[in-house]
Amino acid sequence: MLILDFLRTWSPVIEVSTLVLLAVYVIDTARIRRASVRQADAVYQPCLVLAVQPRPPADKVADGVEGTAAASRVHPSVAIQNIGTGPAVQIQWRFIDLKPALSFSIPYILAGEAYRAPLGRQTVMQGRLVFEATYSSVAGVRFRTRQPIDDGQCGTVEITHARDA
Repeated sequence: MLILDFLRTWSPVIEVSTLVLLAVYVIDTARIRRASVRQADAVYQPCLVLAVQPRPPADKVADGVEGTAAASRVHPSVAIQNIGTGPAVQIQWRFIDLKPALSFSIPYILAGEAYRAPLGRQTVMQGRLVFEATYSSVAGVRFRTRQPIDDGQCGTVEITHARDA
């Protein structure tokens, strides 16, 4: 009888305690799940940046002086480089404040590769501009890269989650 009296007296306390512990467990499990998803997404996260690269030797312009095969000046080109760990897909990019306005779309850039933009360096030598690219990871997470350009000099990259789909 002593055990039954104990259970009748303390049963509500035991039930409430069990419910509180279960709620704490569910909340912690949800946090762990969100952290796991973020970690898995980060393994294959793209990161697009603007790079000014020298043109390949095949694109050198001939000097024009008869008998010489030397190239005159090698003009650098503009490229979008994926320095992330995963491919970037559904890429839209543009230069904010560029006159005339230019915007482009490309299907993908693999990790570690670059897309040579159909632009010359003179495009980014027009004072202050902002390069902006919006793209997705293979997990479907949208990102936005913004990078200031001041007379052809690329600035610090800012990467955020894009809110538009």
